[in-house]
Amino acid sequence: MKRLFVLGLIFALLAGCGRAPQPQPQQGTPAPPVITLWHSCQGPALAGVEKAQQELAQTNPSFMLQLVYVPADQFFTRLAQAQAADKGPDLFLVPREKIPELFTAGEIQPLNRLFETGAYFPSAVQALSFNGSVMGVPESVTVPILAYNKDLSPNPPSSLEQMLTQAGKVVKGTTPGLGGDLSDPFLTGGLFKAYGGSFYTPDQLPSLNSAGSIAFLQGIAALAGIKAGLYDPKASQALLAAGATPFGLLDSSQLSAYKSLGKNLGYAPIPGPGGKPLQNYVEAKGFVIAADTGFPKQAAAAAVFLSSPGVVTLYAPGDYPAVTAAYEQKPLQADSNAQMVKSIAASGAGYPLDSRTNLLMPFLSQAVKDVLANTDPATAAQNAQNKAYPALGLKQP
Repeated sequence: MKRLFVLGLIFALLAGCGRAPQPQPQQGTPAPPVITLWHSCQGPALAGVEKAQQELAQTNPSFMLQLVYVPADQFFTRLAQAQAADKGPDLFLVPREKIPELFTAGEIQPLNRLFETGAYFPSAVQALSFNGSVMGVPESVTVPILAYNKDLSPNPPSSLEQMLTQAGKVVKGTTPGLGGDLSDPFLTGGLFKAYGGSFYTPDQLPSLNSAGSIAFLQGIAALAGIKAGLYDPKASQALLAAGATPFGLLDSSQLSAYKSLGKNLGYAPIPGPGGKPLQNYVEAKGFVIAADTGFPKQAAAAAVFLSSPGVVTLYAPGDYPAVTAAYEQKPLQADSNAQMVKSIAASGAGYPLDSRTNLLMPFLSQAVKDVLANTDPATAAQNAQNKAYPALGLKQP
């Protein structure tokens, strides 16, 4: 899943601009190690990171942090080149979905004993874990939320049923009652779990046709009744801003773009069936440490400083990353949506990185699409189950 694309701070690796040469010590004085951090920051974001670099030099002189700029659009190409030439940085930032690939390739190392995970949201730590090991220091989090047009729905719905009722009063012709991609597990994973859906049985067999999974698809069918469907973020924004739909599902990284549409939009947690609070999936970006760095403890200390728990805990999406806002002395607590984002992240679960769950997610997404195309929910669930067994190399009973 391509996500977290507007949260700022996209760090990259650049061949030819590798790890800094270690300074030569003066006689009798050991030289502090240099930790190289590669980044893609410009403008105010760059100013914030440079200010953080200066403060780090004052508060922790046991090592030096060197910043190297890399264009964001060259991230993956330069990453491969740098790692092949053994010229990568000590520290860089990645979205959580890159972690399995980097770890499997031997390019990053586990951080289990290098920083105190208890200071961060468990969901953010979980999202950045792979194969039982913590792989990244959380820098920022993203959660799914509900946007609503106050002209059509003055108050957010308290339950999924209330949302269906309110939306049903607005739906006319082709006007949808809900914008957002219902096939995106990130946006609807909380509903899937609220209905009792699961990917696996306790015996680790596929369970996409369980009673809970079918109940979830029946909920999707109800949403289809208000013409909810597969609207991408830009389409959802346009529908909400024009007053063509009362509700939209989005991830919190899109809040800035939505706020620019006008003051008639409000934001709330996605309502659950019967008003049940949802345990939503939580995405995260995190600082990772190169497997071949000679200074893992110092690199971890720099990562913790840049993504201080106080910053990421109070993180509310904005135009620049959390670390920039912190060092521009912007009180994120004052953001009207900060506490909502914090509450969802605190009660959520990390978006799973394990390959077995990710292997079945496309089948669930397809089942949602089938239901939206008028396939019976039980049939769509069974079709997904039929695909799951061979994908896992299992013989279906």
